[in-house]
Amino acid sequence: MRRKEALTAILCLLPAAFLGGVLIFYPILRTLELAFFHMDPVGRPTGFAGWTNFTNLLKDPLFSRVILNTLIWTAGVVIITMVLGMAVALLLNSRPPGHRIARLLLLLPWASSLTISAITWRWMLNGQYGAINQLLHSLHLMPVTTQPEWLALPRPAFEWIIVVGIWASVPFTAIVLQAGLQSIPSDIHEAGWLDGASGWKHLRYLTLPMMKSVVVTVGLLNTIYVFNSFPIIWIMTRGGPMDQTHIMITYLYKQAFTLSEYSSAGAIATLTFIILLAISVINIAAQLRQRLPCIGRGEGMRRRPLSLTVVLTSLVALVAVISVAPFLVMIITSLKGSSAIFSAHPSWLPSPVRWDNYLRAFQETPLTDYIQNSLIISGGATLLNLLAAAPAAYALSRLQFSGKKWILQAVLVTQMFSPVVLVLALYHLISVLNLTDSLWALILTDGTFSLAFSIWLLTSYFNAIPVEMDEAARLDGCTRMGVFRRVLMPLARPGLAVTALFAFIYAWNEFVFALTFIATPDRNPLTVGLFDFVGRYEVQWNLLMAASVIAVVPVIIIFMFIERHLVEGLTAGAVR
Repeated sequence: MRRKEALTAILCLLPAAFLGGVLIFYPILRTLELAFFHMDPVGRPTGFAGWTNFTNLLKDPLFSRVILNTLIWTAGVVIITMVLGMAVALLLNSRPPGHRIARLLLLLPWASSLTISAITWRWMLNGQYGAINQLLHSLHLMPVTTQPEWLALPRPAFEWIIVVGIWASVPFTAIVLQAGLQSIPSDIHEAGWLDGASGWKHLRYLTLPMMKSVVVTVGLLNTIYVFNSFPIIWIMTRGGPMDQTHIMITYLYKQAFTLSEYSSAGAIATLTFIILLAISVINIAAQLRQRLPCIGRGEGMRRRPLSLTVVLTSLVALVAVISVAPFLVMIITSLKGSSAIFSAHPSWLPSPVRWDNYLRAFQETPLTDYIQNSLIISGGATLLNLLAAAPAAYALSRLQFSGKKWILQAVLVTQMFSPVVLVLALYHLISVLNLTDSLWALILTDGTFSLAFSIWLLTSYFNAIPVEMDEAARLDGCTRMGVFRRVLMPLARPGLAVTALFAFIYAWNEFVFALTFIATPDRNPLTVGLFDFVGRYEVQWNLLMAASVIAVVPVIIIFMFIERHLVEGLTAGAVR
């Protein structure tokens, strides 16, 4: 019986294992080959290099700057994000009026594409017409005659990139930490208040110790996320000016796809891989620690003075405004005419309102082609993802077989690696498969790289279904696969819907693979199409912002419906 169950598990895991093996683990091996071999200009090995590629990399005078930037970028964004994220989590957990709306608005940077967010920030930082200078002028924090080009000089450019990284990272951090705060039993909070603990002592001696495992896990996940935030830097500065804002993954991309220095790129990718693997191992160790009990309510239930309620509500409103501000700039710009945008004294509100910009965005850009390509890619990737994730999740949830624990950890490890680290090896694989400049390349890669989280999410949904349902079906004569098809799949329909929407959003927002694998502009998805429009043509920012609104609003609407379920999936390993 156990042998038959093990065979069923192998069949269930086979599709996901095949995709992961071909598109993730094989590229890892290929990346190691690139690092230890000399490569010709088309990426073919010409001889064993040993450690030469690494020593040459260390002799590169720019690489020391890249390492320093990577450390400053990662440490700066993660530390500030964790502090602000905890502050926002405590604020939301106090449940002042409007906290639910603020939570939804806070999630906008997380839900939207980093590509579109980076494009919007690039416009906001425009020296002559951007919203940042306009705001500083309005608040009398800078003379009207001063119009700094923030992205034209290395130091302010890097500082603003860090600001954008923090803005994009705080939502995830705050929401997961809030879930952790809600997992602390209410009686612990009550005991602290009865013992006379002040707010600071309560936080220091009760809340933070109880939150230790969650904070460690979220900090490690944040480190991986920030370390891999390729679109922010590439879109805002492309590593410039003068190559002074590169971090390891952007420098890797430049070495591979701008300079064709494949050996150097392989060495950088290998170093990045080792760093991410180390972080992943630490993260898995944190995941295996004892979890906190599930949801309880505590400090948010205590009565507050009216003045404190007003202060908390004001702070919640401020958090919401900061989160939504770039999107408001995007919408306002999309409704302005060119003369209003490039006015010497631009107004905050559009006058007159130019709704025709949305029609012109379709008429004057290949927006229809971009949307069609994105729909094909996202739909295909979602279908592929579900076909592989659902049986794999069933095996991990219901079937007993040797090595199950290690397979689940391998799934978590694949979740940790950035597409940028493997993109060079994947590019060679896609070329060998003759899929370059094909939408199939993006369907395969997008469907595979969202697979780990889909398996994780569906496993948690299957675990929530009572095992007694399986046993009753088995008594009625169902096979294992019959139970999967006739019992678990119908009962897990909400989980399947959420997983499908997540996979769709991931593919819709993906940037790196599309930037690398697609050469024909008409085959670009929305993310790369909009980015390409910035660099290829004289930018009509009102039309670009209109196209960005069209691209991001549907995803945000979908996300608002599924955010609670996605947060449950993301926090399952941290607070349960």
